[in-house]
Amino acid sequence: MSTYVIEREIPGAGKLTPGEPKGVSQTSCDVVRIDNHRQTISSHQWKDNQRARFSGKL
Repeated sequence: MSTYVIEREIPGAGKLTPGEPKGVSQTSCDVVRIDNHRQTISSHQWKDNQRARFSGKL
């Protein structure tokens, strides 16, 4: 499987509750149509950004 990096600028990302980043990541995957069998490799968020690495198929 290929590896993809999705990085988004999200104002206030550092203030998201623990469950909110998962929803943001799901939206990103839906937009680029990464399949449902993806695996999250890593995910980081800070002040105004979120970056996630996934393996999966487009």
